[in-house]
Amino acid sequence: MKIEQISSRRKHERFQYWDIVNEWEDILQKEMSLDIVYESAFLGKSFSKAIPFIYKLFTKNKYTLCFQLASEIASSLYMRKIQVLLGLRNKNISNIIPCIIDFWVQKKDLHIFDRIYNKNKIVLISSKEAYEFLKINNSKVNIAHWPLSLPDQYKFNKDVLNEKKYDLALIGRQNPLLESFLKQYIKENPDFVYASKKFEDGHFKYYLSDGTYIGNADTREEYMNIIKGARCSLYATPGLDGKADANGYNQVTPRFLEILSCGCHVIARYPENPDTTFFEIKKFSKNIDNYSDFKEAMDYYRNNIIDIKLYEEYLSKHYTSVRAKQLEEIIKNL
Repeated sequence: MKIEQISSRRKHERFQYWDIVNEWEDILQKEMSLDIVYESAFLGKSFSKAIPFIYKLFTKNKYTLCFQLASEIASSLYMRKIQVLLGLRNKNISNIIPCIIDFWVQKKDLHIFDRIYNKNKIVLISSKEAYEFLKINNSKVNIAHWPLSLPDQYKFNKDVLNEKKYDLALIGRQNPLLESFLKQYIKENPDFVYASKKFEDGHFKYYLSDGTYIGNADTREEYMNIIKGARCSLYATPGLDGKADANGYNQVTPRFLEILSCGCHVIARYPENPDTTFFEIKKFSKNIDNYSDFKEAMDYYRNNIIDIKLYEEYLSKHYTSVRAKQLEEIIKNL
């Protein structure tokens, strides 16, 4: 068995969180010599979602990889009468290989998950935590762990250390506890300079704590440039950062890899679980759950560069081109 193409939603998905998916697709296309077929918005309509043969026609019955966000699973969970009783879902067909990026399914809904993926030959689970959960709870779906990755265009380059201009960049949703530690640290250190985001005039704009505008973060390149300017960044897994629908899951997101690729120290809050163990977060930060540890880490990070060798060796295992080879092995062994 061999994957022949990727089904991409880039023609109609405009949300920023799909940008990295498009980057993964482009690298996989190149590394695995795949075609990309562009999914129509029509295939996302509710009535189309319940008609499997439409998607089979669209993919011409070729083995097709498609990335899937948690929201798609959630919508299926709410459509119990149709999805469960009839087993209908347009991607629940033998030639589709879904990769689930986010997974928040609770144990009580596991039978629904099994039902809406029962015809897929294999389902790729990006989170080791979710993968282990499904195995322990005897999911009937044939699954494989295929982790998230850092697109190769963001490979670590030690020259990024010359771009450090401020102490910290606040990116994404913030963990309430780490944020409270940061506020206390700022009070105690008037010389501390950090970058934070404001949404103004339809743009994500970043300003330093003294009010200096340093640039937009509307594109992936601009977003990464903001991080590159910082010596440090905060990171927390979703179940600890206030995400309401995480259902207790604490999966490691690509932001962790992005922070490292930009040559930043990371102050992290996370539990020990199969995902945080797989991504070896402990190598870069202890689980910060008190102000004393936060202050000690921040004091050090502001005045010392990263361990370049550690970052190079670690990230070399997590580029998308590496995942392409791992995927080929998974599929070959089916």
